[in-house]
Amino acid sequence: MRIWARVLLDAKVKNNVVYNIESIYNPNHLYNYMTDICEMLKLPVPLVLDKHIRSLMQFGMAKFSPNEFVDTFPYDRLVIEVYE
Repeated sequence: MRIWARVLLDAKVKNNVVYNIESIYNPNHLYNYMTDICEMLKLPVPLVLDKHIRSLMQFGMAKFSPNEFVDTFPYDRLVIEVYE
């Protein structure tokens, strides 16, 4: 499994990364995945809420807005998508 993470500003991709999941994919481990992804993107880690986990389970995608980051997030959105 892979997670494609992209950072958007004014509807344009400013940075992106593909994160390979070494073990069995589990949406409940989203915070662990986000920690690694944000380290790769050199961004603060967002708050991972139940709505993000539900969105991943239903649609294979989750969106993080700036108000879901404790630290300053200078972009419009962080979007992740799960791929097999």
